Amino acid sequence: MFMKWPSFFPAGCPPENAQPSFGEVFRLVKKDPPTSEDFKSHRETQPDKKFDVLECEVCSLSVFRDMGDILNLKKRVPAMRKRLVSQAILNESLGKILHTPSLGGKSHYSWWVPVDVQPWILFHVVKIQQEE
Repeated sequence: MFMKWPSFFPAGCPPENAQPSFGEVFRLVKKDPPTSEDFKSHRETQPDKKFDVLECEVCSLSVFRDMGDILNLKKRVPAMRKRLVSQAILNESLGKILHTPSLGGKSHYSWWVPVDVQPWILFHVVKIQQEE
């Protein structure tokens, strides 16, 4: 399946070992419903910043397979505490995905989204019982 990738992706991105996207994923968002602003890569939001990971990963979106991992991220990172958990079911027409647990938890994946996909339309905010 041919996919057109954003022009800011470096050569060879997504990597060859990335799989077609699939299954349930979670992502932290600022708005309900999610907007395009909730689905910008670190490279898009910080075009001049130097990161300590591969450039291809900087161009991906972080998603999680496990709700517990995303809730831990919310607790650990002060900037994420007010964010909302959103959920979607991905399929192979929605890009490529690679398990990258070193970037944020056991169930962290890097997701590369083709130019013709609007990910904010796929996701909906999940109501969570907040711990006091």
